[in-house]
Amino acid sequence: MGFQDTNSGSDIVEIEKPQYRPDLDIDERDRDLLRRQQELEELDGETKLNWEMIKKLTVCGVAFLNDAYDMFAINIVAMILGFVYYHDVEGSEQNAVPKKWDTLIKIAVQIGCLLGQLVMGRLGDKVGRTTVYSASLMIAIITTIASAFSSNMVKGFNVFIVLFIWRVLLGFGIGGDYPLTATIVSEYSSVHNRGKMISAVFSCQGFGNVLAPIIGIIVTACFKNSIDRDVEYLDY
Repeated sequence: MGFQDTNSGSDIVEIEKPQYRPDLDIDERDRDLLRRQQELEELDGETKLNWEMIKKLTVCGVAFLNDAYDMFAINIVAMILGFVYYHDVEGSEQNAVPKKWDTLIKIAVQIGCLLGQLVMGRLGDKVGRTTVYSASLMIAIITTIASAFSSNMVKGFNVFIVLFIWRVLLGFGIGGDYPLTATIVSEYSSVHNRGKMISAVFSCQGFGNVLAPIIGIIVTACFKNSIDRDVEYLDY
């Protein structure tokens, strides 16, 4: 309900906000927009956490944790690749990925993120944020799995080029998460909890950053004996 001053400046007239009326003969898209507006107004009136807020917060938080893990795990992966593919090189370059390949695989996600934010953010406004957000998560999941299977499988493409391609696509999915997550969390949070919700979701990136090296250390420690016998076990 809104208020408007009259010309005299002394009286205030109440103006009714348009309410969702399912019986009205309106376009289906307009009906969805009105229903959506009513849902958001009800959420704004909430002062406590509800199930919808918790569900969205959890999904977005886990996605951000996974994004940060994927982004920063490449630092450990690059060291492992050095031991796998350059263990027989002599001199100071032994067990180290050449700088050109090291740089290539480390900037891949950032390139994809830039493109993903521009494209997926725009698509979110056109197609629908929830739909595009789900597509972003699927892209990130699929390309993460594909990155793990990168190898010299195509003639003329070594493992670093293949990994670069998959990580650019991974970055594209991650880039879509950034603008859409902030918007979705804002929409499903009440005005009383919005700042805390967004801060909580974005803080999950820090946990992903910490988990990447910890899990890398734990996994390599579990297979220490096999790696000592044959360093190429790191590739598995």
